[in-house]
Amino acid sequence: MWEWHIANLGEKHVERRPIEPSAYRETTGLFEAAADASVLDGRAVAAMWVVDLDSEQEDVILLHGRAPAHIHARHHAYRQKAGVADR
Repeated sequence: MWEWHIANLGEKHVERRPIEPSAYRETTGLFEAAADASVLDGRAVAAMWVVDLDSEQEDVILLHGRAPAHIHARHHAYRQKAGVADR
């Protein structure tokens, strides 16, 4: 299962949304669209990331915005493990 974390601009609370395996492709597309616009559900996004809860290290597989440093580090580690260059 995945978990989508959303930090809206100007808010301290990070929303968490569970994502079932059947919705992975749809979620990836929605994430990319929201990242391009920096808006999700009509609200400005400061940062968002998706965690693969089923992976051994709970990999951060998608990332956008100014997330905490440890989230960026986990995403970088995931991309290295997956053999994908950082953007």
